[in-house]
Amino acid sequence: GCCSSQAYLRTVQYDNPELERSVRQEAKEEGDIVQFPIADGRGMPMAGKTLEFITWIGPANFTWVVKCDDDTYVHVHRLFERLLSVTPRKTYFGYQLSSPTWADGMKEMYDHPYYGKRCVVAPTYMSGSLYALSWDVVRPFSLVGREMAIVGHEDLTVGLWALAIYQLKYISDERIHAFLPGARGHPIQCTEDVIVQHYLSPAQILAMHALEVNGTAFCKDNLTFNF
Repeated sequence: GCCSSQAYLRTVQYDNPELERSVRQEAKEEGDIVQFPIADGRGMPMAGKTLEFITWIGPANFTWVVKCDDDTYVHVHRLFERLLSVTPRKTYFGYQLSSPTWADGMKEMYDHPYYGKRCVVAPTYMSGSLYALSWDVVRPFSLVGREMAIVGHEDLTVGLWALAIYQLKYISDERIHAFLPGARGHPIQCTEDVIVQHYLSPAQILAMHALEVNGTAFCKDNLTFNF
């Protein structure tokens, strides 16, 4: 009862006609999907989706705008509790992945682990598993809209946009970027206060939801998940 929220599934146009019809039907019946005229895929189109969403949501008025990947499980009550502990003023919240200085990186190509040498510098940016932007950050982005540059993959691009916000506050929480042991080569200790689990299959997401609904512990011996 502490908070109110509005959730949207941000999606794109699909080549699969059956999937496209299903998405359009869901949007019509439930009003919880925003579909943009952008092809699905990794890299530049994904950053384009983020830009379209920010431009679309601009006229509204929220405290936070939160983005998460579709292969994550979000413990929403913990996320609300965490965001309530943060003053929503010029804030970029998530799990920080990179933070070199401009001076150190200006003359050297940044070798991103997934996308190679695409960007001159590596700004501070948050993992795409989930990040939150306070409304006073989103609003100026939405006013500039489609004139903003898309210079790299999605998360890196948002980090570059964030450089335009004077005295922006970065808040990193490692509980945003938890994995199942061994997922994508990232074994991580399981803790009961995790906020977001990343790189989950649809079956694992459903299993995680069942555990949470039933009040079952997520971890066994504080190392592995109970499924």
